[in-house]
Amino acid sequence: MILGINNLQHAIPILVPGLESLEEQYDQSEWLGFVSSGSVIQPISSKEQPLSSWLPEYSPGSAILNLKVGTEQPQWCQNEKQAVAYMGKLENAVASRTYLLELGYEFEGNTDIELFCTLLNRYMDVGSSPVDAMRYAFLRLQGHFAVMALCAQPNEQLIVGSRGYSLSLGVCYESLIVGSDTQILKQLSPSVMAIGESKPVVLYSV
Repeated sequence: MILGINNLQHAIPILVPGLESLEEQYDQSEWLGFVSSGSVIQPISSKEQPLSSWLPEYSPGSAILNLKVGTEQPQWCQNEKQAVAYMGKLENAVASRTYLLELGYEFEGNTDIELFCTLLNRYMDVGSSPVDAMRYAFLRLQGHFAVMALCAQPNEQLIVGSRGYSLSLGVCYESLIVGSDTQILKQLSPSVMAIGESKPVVLYSV
């Protein structure tokens, strides 16, 4: 499952006990993800120590995390400005890739995540904000998918959206948490609600 968390530091009092419970329940502590640190994105891994013990020592503004639970795992793309987690299947990938190739963009592989990130970059290259770029990507792409994008520049933002996938939002002190598994999210947040499909949502503090 994937989790997107804003104001990570404020969420620690609830997150740490919840993560400890999940790590014990699933008998593993292999969390992977990306965090916004200042104006750059950096990768994180908890292979050497549980995330519940690592988190209080390092609490950036926002993060996207992956707990290796379930059969479907997210795909990732990342540079110093943004990190994107993606799950799902695009139905018009060939047409969208052809569109971008004709504009001069190149691809290293044939994955949906590379296509999605390249499309986001295309819209930002012509002046769109990260939020608008995500919205335009949803308008162009067809299929069922869930996406979380952590942007460090020009301003730190955590943008999430889905089509044909359920995402849920939890409120935790002054933080917001969005997850792809409602039952697991309920172990991390006392209040959980569903997020509507198709329209990207920007997570801000409440």
